[in-house]
Amino acid sequence: MLASGILMHSEQGIIQWVDMERAQLDKNATLDFLWTPRKHRPNKPNLYPTTALTVHIWSKFLDTVGAKETFHPNAPLTALRAISPDIRLQTWVHAGIRHIHQLMQSQEVMTFTDIQQKWELPANAIFTYLQLKGIINTHVNRQQQPLSPSPPSTKAIIERCWKGPMKKKSISLCYKAWDGTLPNTTPHCKTMWETECTIQLTDDEWIHALNAISNWTKCYTHIEAHRKLLYRWHLTPYTFHKIYPNSSPLCWRCLAEIGTHKHIWWSCPNIQPLWVEVQNTLSALN
Repeated sequence: MLASGILMHSEQGIIQWVDMERAQLDKNATLDFLWTPRKHRPNKPNLYPTTALTVHIWSKFLDTVGAKETFHPNAPLTALRAISPDIRLQTWVHAGIRHIHQLMQSQEVMTFTDIQQKWELPANAIFTYLQLKGIINTHVNRQQQPLSPSPPSTKAIIERCWKGPMKKKSISLCYKAWDGTLPNTTPHCKTMWETECTIQLTDDEWIHALNAISNWTKCYTHIEAHRKLLYRWHLTPYTFHKIYPNSSPLCWRCLAEIGTHKHIWWSCPNIQPLWVEVQNTLSALN
């Protein structure tokens, strides 16, 4: 959905499904709608479910870059019409001023003289300038740098929005950006295996265990089973007991010991003959 939000920035006629969804948002003001903080955004009750979800996820993204209550500096200048619908921006847009941050320098709004010299605006644009200055000082997050958002990994997403059409790899871009924001913590499943088996696994050993099955087989059924086991996806009697206390935590095979993952898959006496046979078979192959 975040990738769909990026594709919404494509020009008209590039991607057909994007054109269809943007038509509901007002195709001439789609980006204004997306970049407007939710508190100032007009209500659109009859959106397609996919469009509504894209808008929702995009709004969550804006929250992470300091644009939950205020406008982000990268927002289109015309998005400020949500604050002042009658503000006249045609001359400014035609002069090349497309984004709010173009009017800012060192977190402050540039002087009208500097703006006029840079973009050759007429003298009567001073009245619009005074309106813009008041809106920006009140409703724009001036602490947020245009292309250095926090967290830094989201910079790639914001940059990509304004670089023209992107038909491929938009989802990969989002995954890569957000993966960089995740804290480097030990997976819970790894910690639980270490606790149950009373061992200590290095990061390299854990990565090897995760990647091993992909090196041994291309069968998705086997890969899925392997991943489910390592991620402790299965509900064992012990896990089920913690959810439903009236259920028995004992192994359903031997009915004698607690049915943890280790016991169910390895140490249960009733399954030991299988592992002995597996070991003998592997030894014979070697």
